[in-house]
Amino acid sequence: LSGRTVLYVGGKPQHVAPLRLLVESASGQFSCHDGGIEQRDDLRPGLLSRADAAFFPVDCISHRAALLLKRLCQQAGKPYVPLRNASVAAMLRALSAARAE
Repeated sequence: LSGRTVLYVGGKPQHVAPLRLLVESASGQFSCHDGGIEQRDDLRPGLLSRADAAFFPVDCISHRAALLLKRLCQQAGKPYVPLRNASVAAMLRALSAARAE
């Protein structure tokens, strides 16, 4: 990832530590937001401004939060990557696909 920052929105709390390890082991920075369940929605734009791309699992994020994230990414000109599910394997596949591009 060459120092790029990945924002992960939604997902499951037990996946945060393994996802952080995955991103950091690929020389990236990791930040996360739970999608508005416990954290306030207004934190997302600040996190997004520091990120190079946003990832979110479509099975573990509210429809409202996903739409908001997509809109904010489009406005900021940053890529957003919907993940098939909230698993470490889905994130690994997405990072591998991005690396191949």
